[in-house]
Amino acid sequence: MFRHLANTLSLVRIPASLGVLAAYDPHSPIRLWTAVGLVIVIMGSDFFDGKLARKYRLVSKLGYVLDGLGDRACHITAYLLLFETGVLDLLVVWILIFREISQYAVRLIDTDWHSTQSPIDRVVTKIYTTIVQALLLLELVRALFAGEATFPQSYVTTANIVLFSAVVASYARIIPQLTNAWHKATHA
Repeated sequence: MFRHLANTLSLVRIPASLGVLAAYDPHSPIRLWTAVGLVIVIMGSDFFDGKLARKYRLVSKLGYVLDGLGDRACHITAYLLLFETGVLDLLVVWILIFREISQYAVRLIDTDWHSTQSPIDRVVTKIYTTIVQALLLLELVRALFAGEATFPQSYVTTANIVLFSAVVASYARIIPQLTNAWHKATHA
């Protein structure tokens, strides 16, 4: 029962993430509130499916795949929305999306990756996810209360530097994993 609930919570993040992009309209408070609500659903489902999986040791291949897809959908939604609003530069968005694809490739090829992660890798992953989700939620709340006010250049620069730095730290751990996964896949 708990395994199905955890899988359902992971699965919910995919359409909810697409819904954020579809709902986002800085000219419509109702659509903005809908997007905020969907982000809260995404964050809540991510939190609770992780809690269920850890508490009840609910590790299944389907759950593992769905959790990764839910995470990627949320992150890519955040990048696209932050690009649409002028917070992120296009080059940074492409680098971020490539990071998501790379990480998911490792996750699919090396299913033991999470169980063999170091504590530092886990902290980097949690910080990265928190930054991405916080930027997404902050942007929606900002749009609710500030409308189409222009961003201070310092905010845009800081957001790009923070996410780019997080990607560099993330790639430092993904590239060795991707290399190992590629070796396992080609020599199996």
